[in-house]
Amino acid sequence: MPEPLLSVRHLTKTYPARRGQKLIAVNDVSFSIDRGEAFGLVGESGCGKSTIARLIMGLEKADSGEICLDGENLLSLRETQRRPHRPRYQMVFQDAASSLNPRRRVRDLIRDPMVEHHILSGDALNARVDALLSMVGLHPDMAQRYPHEFSGGQKQRLCIARALSLNPELLVLDEPVSALDVSIQAQILNLLRDLQKQLHLTYLFIGHGLGAVRYVCDRIAVMYMGRIMESGDSETLFSSPMHPYTLALADASPSADIRLRGRARIALRGEMEDVPQTGCPLYHRCPAAEEACQTRSTALEEIAPGHWTACRRARLLREETNA
Repeated sequence: MPEPLLSVRHLTKTYPARRGQKLIAVNDVSFSIDRGEAFGLVGESGCGKSTIARLIMGLEKADSGEICLDGENLLSLRETQRRPHRPRYQMVFQDAASSLNPRRRVRDLIRDPMVEHHILSGDALNARVDALLSMVGLHPDMAQRYPHEFSGGQKQRLCIARALSLNPELLVLDEPVSALDVSIQAQILNLLRDLQKQLHLTYLFIGHGLGAVRYVCDRIAVMYMGRIMESGDSETLFSSPMHPYTLALADASPSADIRLRGRARIALRGEMEDVPQTGCPLYHRCPAAEEACQTRSTALEEIAPGHWTACRRARLLREETNA
């Protein structure tokens, strides 16, 4: 088996909270992404998925764990040692407007990373900017404009072009379509799929809902309160979800299938809260919770080839089926 392009192992990140306590944003998370694969992290706001993206990019410092790129642990490197690796992994943020300097023209915004890393210069640099704009569906003449002259979808295309300027192997996409209208979301998602095939890119795609993540990704991990609750290939998570939280996310996704109207839905109780507990973090909201779920923490278990779930009920169901 070839080495995964990205491997995250036992990653943990905490923040100071009131009364001397700590908020656990990322709790012992592990996953890997093969070269050329699109891997999705999905969950509601506050689950820790964007924190993982910032840890991978070096924008936050992890408490413990490993982030390995082609087998080399980036967290063990000093900044001077990490800098040569930076062109290999780039990030597209959710808020495109705040990612673009309003005082800089588009040509300069896309040129700057290449100039900083001494990749191209002169006419070749300008030609590369024009090619990148065309690649993301924008006319090269737009390079002379300022960011405020673009729509929301066009700004996100600019951010994608800038991220691609360094020829990265890995693209971290932190909710790249959640701030856009639905019709524009579809265009950006199609663009990302086309670029992955064209440039042989590897994606870490972060999103709120399963629908958009499913459309782009080969495999998906579902997060809740800093932990991975379930993971598997996209079709399996949609056709045979096992964890109640995954079921709730799937039910929350809009569907055009008239046969699904009026069906019974999984509804979680209350809101996500950072409450101290030794068992399942979903216990206080889960409609299927048992008393044992409050005290027994269930680690991820492979209930089918490539399908992992951290749910005691799923484990019991499997045992009953095999009995």
